[in-house]
Amino acid sequence: LAGSGSMAKKRLKIEVPLKQRNKWLLKYYTIMEIKGIENMTYQQLYADIEKGGKFVMFTYTISIVVMTFRRPINTIYYVKSDESTIKYGWSSLLISLFLGWWGIPFGPIYTIQSIIRAFTGKNITDDVVNHLEANRN
Repeated sequence: LAGSGSMAKKRLKIEVPLKQRNKWLLKYYTIMEIKGIENMTYQQLYADIEKGGKFVMFTYTISIVVMTFRRPINTIYYVKSDESTIKYGWSSLLISLFLGWWGIPFGPIYTIQSIIRAFTGKNITDDVVNHLEANRN
């Protein structure tokens, strides 16, 4: 990452340590790609975060009769202050709508949570910004 230049000409892949409240995601956490910050400088990124931009991730739910799986999409999205979160969450919404309901008893519960998360995203801005600051040259 360049100090004052562009954040990335291509998509960044980083490993972001999550806070304790996100602990259930850790078992699925590998290296996640960040989409939406291409050709942004640190200054542009932080200015947009001040206006309401955020880093989010989404989960989807898949159920098979008595088994239900809730998993994160393996990408972190940067939602600019003038964008809608659903722009990035539609894939997890569709997966959950069609494949999430069918497990007893947690299918409907996790599916509703994943549908809500598709519209709002799980805000992990603090985690990502802390990681970017720690690894900034």
